[in-house]
Amino acid sequence: MTTTDALEDLASYVPALILRRMAVDISSTMAPAADCFPAAALFADLSGFTALTEQFSLHNPAGTEELTQILDLYFGHLVRVVTAHGGDVVKFAGDGLLALWYGDEDLPQLAQRAVQCGLAVQMMMSPDVWGGSFDGARAPAPLKLRVGVGAGEVTTMHIGGVFGRWELLVTGEPVRQTGHAEGQARPGDVVIAAEAWPLVAHACVGTPLPSGAVRLESLSDYLPMRGLELPPLRPEMAAVLRAYLPKAILARMDAGQTAWLAEQRQVTVLFVNLPGLRADTPLRKAQALMRAIQAMLYRFEGSVSRLGADGKGPTLVAALGLPPLAHEDDPERGARAALAIQAALADMGCACAIGVTTGQALCSAVGGAARREYTMMGSIVNRSARLMQAAAGQAARDGGLALLCDAATAHAAGHRLRFDPLSPLALKGVSELVPIYRPQAGSAKPPQAHEPPPQAGAHGIITSRIDRLTPAQQLTLKVASVIGQSFTLTTLSAIHPVERDTARLIDQLFMLQQAGLVVVDFDPLITDTDKISYAFKHAVASEVAYNLMSYRQRRQLHRALAERYEAGDEPTANAALLAHHWRQAGDLPRAMGYLAVAGERSLRAGAYGEAASQLHAAIQIAAGLPPGGGAPDPATLAGWERQLGEAHQGMGRLNEGRHIA
Repeated sequence: MTTTDALEDLASYVPALILRRMAVDISSTMAPAADCFPAAALFADLSGFTALTEQFSLHNPAGTEELTQILDLYFGHLVRVVTAHGGDVVKFAGDGLLALWYGDEDLPQLAQRAVQCGLAVQMMMSPDVWGGSFDGARAPAPLKLRVGVGAGEVTTMHIGGVFGRWELLVTGEPVRQTGHAEGQARPGDVVIAAEAWPLVAHACVGTPLPSGAVRLESLSDYLPMRGLELPPLRPEMAAVLRAYLPKAILARMDAGQTAWLAEQRQVTVLFVNLPGLRADTPLRKAQALMRAIQAMLYRFEGSVSRLGADGKGPTLVAALGLPPLAHEDDPERGARAALAIQAALADMGCACAIGVTTGQALCSAVGGAARREYTMMGSIVNRSARLMQAAAGQAARDGGLALLCDAATAHAAGHRLRFDPLSPLALKGVSELVPIYRPQAGSAKPPQAHEPPPQAGAHGIITSRIDRLTPAQQLTLKVASVIGQSFTLTTLSAIHPVERDTARLIDQLFMLQQAGLVVVDFDPLITDTDKISYAFKHAVASEVAYNLMSYRQRRQLHRALAERYEAGDEPTANAALLAHHWRQAGDLPRAMGYLAVAGERSLRAGAYGEAASQLHAAIQIAAGLPPGGGAPDPATLAGWERQLGEAHQGMGRLNEGRHIA
C-alpha cells in the first residue's frame, strides 16, 4: 500500500502538468500524447556555474558535494518563489529551471505573473536573503541569476514508453524566447522577450535592447500573488508516477531510503541535442525518435536522466553506470550507445549532436520537498554538455560526425574502439584546453601483439556486484565499510541509520556472504549471535562500498560510531580509533585530543613510529584551528611537541628530535 508520504515523494519528481493530466484521465499519461496551450515561460540560470563547478570539483575531493548542497539550497528557494507566484517548475536544466504559467487567466496576466516572479527571484538572490541560507555549507562568491521571460503557445508531448519509462517534452515559442532572452541578460537581470513585451508593457518599466527584448527595471502595476494549485493525490496515481522517475531512485524510495539516495559514482555521461524535436514535429515522429533513443540506450543498459529544453532546443541527458546497472566497461558502452543513437536517428532523417564524458559524479536529488530532480553533478557533466555544443558546431562547419568524447572515455574504451584524436578545444568555464576524440562507427580495434589484455577495473566489477543487491543490502554494506575491514553485528546494528532489527540484518549479511562480499569469522567460543564477527572478503569491496557514499553520509556514520566508542567503559583505550572516526566525522578538535592521547600511549609502549605520526597529526590540526576553535593552550601544545621530540629520538632521528625539543 502506498502511503501519503510516499505518494507525495513520488509526485515531487514531476511537474503539476502531469498531475493535472492524471487527475482528469489517469490512463492518458501511459500513451503518446500531445497538447498545445497558451502559457508564459520563465528560464532562470546561474551565472558562471560551469567555472564554479570546475573550481569546486578539481581542487577539493568533497567539492562536488559542497556544490550540490549549494545547488540544493538554491533550487529549494527558487522552487518556493516560483510556486508562490503560481508557476509550475516543469524542467530542471543542470543549474537552471524552466517554469510555466498557464490555466484560466489570459496570456497578458500569465506573462505579468512570470515577470513578477522573475523580479522576486532576483530579489531572493541578494546577499541579505541568500547569503544566510547555507547552514554550514561553504558559500561561494555571491551567486547571480540570469532570467528570461517569454509567452505564447506551448507544446507538450508525452513520449517514449520503452520498458514503461515515459518522458515529458516541453517545447514551443515561449521556451525558445526564454532561452534567447536569458542569453541577453547580464547577471542579476530579468529580460523579457520581444514577443512577450507587448503583453506586459502596461505594467513594466524597462530598457529596450537591440534585439527588441527589454531589460526589466521595475513594475508599475502588480497582480495579487496566487500560488500554484495542485490536484489531490490518489493512491492509484503511484504506478503512473513511477513511469516518469529513473529506476535509479525507485528501489531506494521503496525501501524508505530517500535520505540515502546520494552516491559518488563513476559514470559515463551522454548529452544529446535533438533539433528534430520541435513544436511542429508530428507526434508519431517524436514518439518514434524517443523510442529509438531509449532502445539504443537500454540495449547497452544505460539510463535516461532527463529530457530538457532551452533556447538551444531539446537535450536528452543519459548515463551509463547509474544504479542499478553499473559495469566495468561503461565507457565503451557509452561510446557505442552514442554511435547507435546517432545511426538510428540518421536512418529516420534526424540529426543530433552528442558529447560523451567519463568520470566521478555525485548522483543525488536536488530541490525542495515540493519539487525536485534526481541529477548528476560534477565537472564531467558540464563538460559533456560543452562537448555536445562543440560537436554541433563542428558538424555544421565540416559536415563530420557530430559526436565528441573526452580523453577519459577514449582511453578507457580505446582497446575495443577506434578513437581519432582531434585538436584540443577551449570550453566555456574550463581554464585549460580540453583534449577531445571522435569514435569511429563500426571500428572494433584489433588487439595489438605488444599490448597486454585489458584488465577490467576492480572502482567497476565490485560496483556492478553491489548494484545487484537490494537497497537494504547495499546500505548495510556501506555502513559496515565505515566500521572497518571487520565488524560485529552489535556495532553494525547500533549505527545503522535505517535497520534496527538484528534478525533482518543477519539475513542481509547472509546474502552479502552469498554475493562473495563478506565472510563470517567463526569462533566456536562465541554463542551470542550479536557478537559474531564479520569481515569483508576483499579490502577492495570495503573501499568501493565506502566510496559510493557521499561525504555527508560518511560523516554521519563516522560520528555515530565515534559516539558509540566514546560511550564505552574505556574510551582512551580506543584513542587511535576514536581519532580516526572523529576526523572523518569532521570534528577536528575532538580528533586532535584523541590523537594526542594515542600518541602518548604509543610513546609509553615504545611504538615510536606510531607515536610520531599521531602526535604530528595532532599538532598539525592544532595549527589549523581558528582562535576559539578548540586549539590547545600553549603549555599543552608544548607538551605534545616535547613528546614528538622523544618519539623521533626513540627512532634514532636525533637531529629532528633536537629541533622539536
